[in-house]
Amino acid sequence: MNYKSISLSIVFYNLFIVVFILSIPHTQSIRNIAFYSAFLLITYIFIQGKYYNNSIFKSKELKKIAIAYILLSIWIVIGLLFFAENQLYVLKEIKGQWIVPFLYFLFGMFCYLISFNSNSKLFNHKNIMFIIFFALFIHVLYIDLYALQYYTEHKELIKRFGGLEGTPDRANMLTNLLLALIMTEIVYRIRNKKQLLPLNNFVLFISFVLTIISSLIEAMRNGSVAVLFLATSSLVFILYKNQQIKQVYKYILSSIFIAVLALPFMYNVKTDARWQTLIESIPIALDTQNNKFWLNSSKYPSPKLDNGQNVNGSNYLRIAWFKVGIEYSIEKPFGIGYQRNSFGEAMTNKYNYHARSTSHSGFIDWLLGIGYIGIILWFIIIGLLFRLAIHSYRKNFSYFSVGLFFVVTGNMSRFMVDPILRDHMFATFMLIVGIMLTGLLLEDNEKTKTNKSQ
Repeated sequence: MNYKSISLSIVFYNLFIVVFILSIPHTQSIRNIAFYSAFLLITYIFIQGKYYNNSIFKSKELKKIAIAYILLSIWIVIGLLFFAENQLYVLKEIKGQWIVPFLYFLFGMFCYLISFNSNSKLFNHKNIMFIIFFALFIHVLYIDLYALQYYTEHKELIKRFGGLEGTPDRANMLTNLLLALIMTEIVYRIRNKKQLLPLNNFVLFISFVLTIISSLIEAMRNGSVAVLFLATSSLVFILYKNQQIKQVYKYILSSIFIAVLALPFMYNVKTDARWQTLIESIPIALDTQNNKFWLNSSKYPSPKLDNGQNVNGSNYLRIAWFKVGIEYSIEKPFGIGYQRNSFGEAMTNKYNYHARSTSHSGFIDWLLGIGYIGIILWFIIIGLLFRLAIHSYRKNFSYFSVGLFFVVTGNMSRFMVDPILRDHMFATFMLIVGIMLTGLLLEDNEKTKTNKSQ
């Protein structure tokens, strides 16, 4: 076994470690050792093998995305120099929350590009996707087994269990990501009669069922809505210009897909009382002048519903924080410097009271940090990825076009209502986007070469 094979094997195993422990609390040292050692090795192989000469780096689509990302990075630095009040803190945040996730993006890109061109039986592009699938599946399996044990002991289904991640929202991020990968595989198999993951249909189906059960156990409102969107998107991809499926079977397939993937949403609506008072809570939450419970729950009383009960904290606070966040962004349209805790700093600046670090909306947190110019540039990047995924699917029903679409749209829908693009969640997102984007560009190149040779 030569040096390159040994290095690729190390990268392969470290990739599994990184994906598996990235979301587990108190594992930062192990995570950093695994990631940076693998990143240095894969970067060395990338440079030594001159993979930078690959035709994907000449892609106009990739260049557009790169330009938009560079412009956003420049704007973030401008925000540090001219608009940040605590420059040392913002500089630290840029390093940990912007540069490090970009390294994860490069890591994903390098891993897939090299594995795609590798003759190794171990380090190949199919195994890269399987190792990510397997690392995520362990988390789902742990949640399901724990819930089974809990049920045997207490005769009831546990709710809002956080698994190895400690909190249900973090666990649900991984569950939804795994479900997106599973649905990508299902769509690919139906449309192309091919498979990428080395799993037979039965094992893939069992994985799908266990992932749905995990979503039910986590009982996250926003996550269940994202799963419902995933169901409708999957149907569109399967049925788009598909003449192989008869019309009657399309109706049957649509009914099954919606029914099964809507289970987490329907179960959540039935079991989560917050849905029942959401509409009534909206005008109360928007009246931030008369109801200031959102600012200081210890100082101000909780607003009441018509029945005399206190408003649900989640319903009320998310809406109120979103509104005051928008109001402050109008006062500071260029932002206050890129950082995770932009909402807390904004509230401290305006009201001299530190309400909390996050508004529970990634959109508001980013808007307050990087301003309207920054948020527009970010959505341009997302729009370019979205457009590329749709265009690629229309052209060749690409596996990675579906995967990129699901990952980008799933995260951006949660971005509006959850602080998802921060810490390990942002790093995971960038890693998967790096892999999916590279796979898409390589698939498009292979398809173009095949068409030219015919």
